[in-house]
Amino acid sequence: MSFNEDWKEYKLENLIKMQKGFAFKSKDYQEDGVKIVKVSNFTDDSIDINSCTHISENKKNKYKKYILENNDILISTVGSWPSNPKSVVGKVIRVPIEAKGSLLNQNIVRLKSKPEKLSQLFLYYILRNKDFKNYIISGARGSANQASITLKSIRNYKFRLPSLREQEEIADIFFAIDKKIENNNKMNKTLEEMAQVIYKNWFVDFEPFQEEEFVESELGMIPEGWKVGYIDEFINITYGKNLAKKNMSGSGYKVFSASGLVGYHKEFLYKEPQVLMTCRGSGCGDIYESTPKSFVTNNCLVFEADEDTKINRFYLKQFLLNSNRDQFITGSAQPQITITNISKMKMLVPDQKTLDKFTKIIKKLNNKININKRENQTLKKLRDSLLPKLMSGEIRVPLDKDEKEVN
Repeated sequence: MSFNEDWKEYKLENLIKMQKGFAFKSKDYQEDGVKIVKVSNFTDDSIDINSCTHISENKKNKYKKYILENNDILISTVGSWPSNPKSVVGKVIRVPIEAKGSLLNQNIVRLKSKPEKLSQLFLYYILRNKDFKNYIISGARGSANQASITLKSIRNYKFRLPSLREQEEIADIFFAIDKKIENNNKMNKTLEEMAQVIYKNWFVDFEPFQEEEFVESELGMIPEGWKVGYIDEFINITYGKNLAKKNMSGSGYKVFSASGLVGYHKEFLYKEPQVLMTCRGSGCGDIYESTPKSFVTNNCLVFEADEDTKINRFYLKQFLLNSNRDQFITGSAQPQITITNISKMKMLVPDQKTLDKFTKIIKKLNNKININKRENQTLKKLRDSLLPKLMSGEIRVPLDKDEKEVN
């Protein structure tokens, strides 16, 4: 006897409406206006709305059939193979409220459920389940660097479906987990913004030091006892190491590249977290931090604090985030920042007492951020372990007899 024998099997095409995105022309792109959502704007489960390009508001009505709504489900039909999980083909995301009113670009398909049979939220978790991921990848085609999937393969996906009531109960469990993860991410963003505000207050506006003596420097007036010099006088700057895509995998030590986490590798380069700067591509100058025991590719500059100067990564990261990196970018077709160029950056170094006080404050914020990150990792593991069991009926949610429905 099957544990989900009361669930009926369906083909996806019988339960959804599907729509392809539009091939907007780059000549129409502009700095502001209506946002266009591309595959490159996908995060793990949402949309990075700040990275979207735009077209004129005057053209919105012309493309009204491509306007996105909150909770639309999007699938990327072009991307990478699983060795590069950040841009993997078949990635499934849900449109957040911030992206409502944006336009759907090519290489993405929108799915909407037929609500009389299938809950939109349950559909999302069906498509986030590893069974669908494996199905999509098995039918993907393409070259070593790019994979694609067909709309036909999406339509032909088969799965078993419980009653609407049970769909809602199951989806609510995962939604609650995802909501907690989202709230932790929002809290971390606020904490990171607080760190930047404190840095600016201390080291740009010098608010806590107004009663002290100030002296002239290459960066203007600074508190007496502080130093200014080229950044490479205080920090060791190196490139990461080249790593071929074929040597990445879906597990192991995290690999950081120009766009952040891009995959995994069997070895790590750095035992401790490092402050990184994207040095090639459209994100040139972006600042972020690697995790312990990670690999960093040569699309990043690695800023290692020099033990002799007592500069630590907490101050270093905030300094770089507050700096003008654009002036060190060269190249038009392929923007880049070289070690030679970035070494010309002038760095402000406070006295040790001030640095220690600042570090203590930022460490506390950082610890809260890391607690939230660890909680999110635990929640994701819980979600990912429950997902295949609840979506297959191996684990059933309790329903009152009078609440049970027939498909």
